[in-house]
Amino acid sequence: PYYEIFEGWHLQEALNYFYLVRSLKSKGLVSSSSLSVPSQAFVMACVVQFKDFYGAYGKVGDNDGMVAGFQHGAVNFHGARYHTYDVSLPLCQYQYKRLSKTFCIAKIDYDGNNPKLVAVDDDGEGW
Repeated sequence: PYYEIFEGWHLQEALNYFYLVRSLKSKGLVSSSSLSVPSQAFVMACVVQFKDFYGAYGKVGDNDGMVAGFQHGAVNFHGARYHTYDVSLPLCQYQYKRLSKTFCIAKIDYDGNNPKLVAVDDDGEGW
């Protein structure tokens, strides 16, 4: 038996487990009738506003990107674009204000012949 505990980066671990189970089942290495623990995962989200987020991920240094005599232009190029890519943020590390209730954005089914990752639609439906 194989047992998985989602610790740390929950979303990444849930997706990694999904792709692992799906691949093993598609290759016949795991029976399609096998049960998975966990059998499902739900991807939950909420809208938050951070007070000091930019200080952790924004530009550093003076106008030229200099910090203690070192050029940080390359760091600032990526750091100033934090809003353009996905970031997994443990909320315990930041001060934040919750702007919405928690809601489900996807469900991952690990059991069955063909494990599925199903996103909800605009009405909160999809499965």
